[in-house]
Amino acid sequence: MHLDVLPGQERPHAVPKEKIGKIRIFFLCHGAQGMDICDDTFVAIWMSKIAVLIICNNGCTVSEVIIGYYVIALLSGMLCKYIQMYGDGLAGAVIMGTGSQPGIVLQIGKLICRMIALFRGWEYRSAFVDNMAFGGYNKQFEPARTPSDWLTKDEAIIDACVKHPWSTFRFTVNGYYQMFRGIQYIQNPAHIQQIPKNLPLFFVAGGDDPVGNNGKSVTQVCQQYKDAGIRDVQIKLYPGDRHEILNETDRDVVYADILTWLNGHLA
Repeated sequence: MHLDVLPGQERPHAVPKEKIGKIRIFFLCHGAQGMDICDDTFVAIWMSKIAVLIICNNGCTVSEVIIGYYVIALLSGMLCKYIQMYGDGLAGAVIMGTGSQPGIVLQIGKLICRMIALFRGWEYRSAFVDNMAFGGYNKQFEPARTPSDWLTKDEAIIDACVKHPWSTFRFTVNGYYQMFRGIQYIQNPAHIQQIPKNLPLFFVAGGDDPVGNNGKSVTQVCQQYKDAGIRDVQIKLYPGDRHEILNETDRDVVYADILTWLNGHLA
């Protein structure tokens, strides 16, 4: 297994070299998980045509990287949109830490962003919108050591996260508006129907991940994909794990399970 990362990003935890085989995976992290683009540029790429999904150290583009490969993404919304638009070029996908939101909530979120932008401009960074989007995730872990305890049980990773500017910056209202818009897109049943029916999908998530409503939303999304006629949809929930399962205390188990799934689906 060969792991490629974005320039400036630390490489994920190592996978045992004796299990490498011929699997090539490109990890993609958004700003809050280690990316070195701390503005709305990345969000705009995610929500538009996704002209460049992954930029590796050698400058590969989507057509050079993704076609014929399995793809794993930590930003599940981006991957879901990608497989809806370009799934024919993939051999499979592993989707981590996904969830779902009621349509009315997304509509209200967009409306609030538009109202704030009317008076403050689209580049304004709103604490209110930020709290509306992410503020509730830490509640089930109160009393919490930090505002980021919902990410993982590994306190060393949490401490590094809260000290790093790449993990603590705030999106503009434009960034949040596009995020809400993108979630609406990927939850649209017509867009889910665009996913190739023979594309193997593996959903993995923490059982205590508030983004996935502690596994309930993940299960719901899996069922939606099955109902859309996708034939090979599997799910694995890790009890006690939070949002970033590749940074969890049992991450070796997560890596091993993903590798087992990949090997089981290789032609």
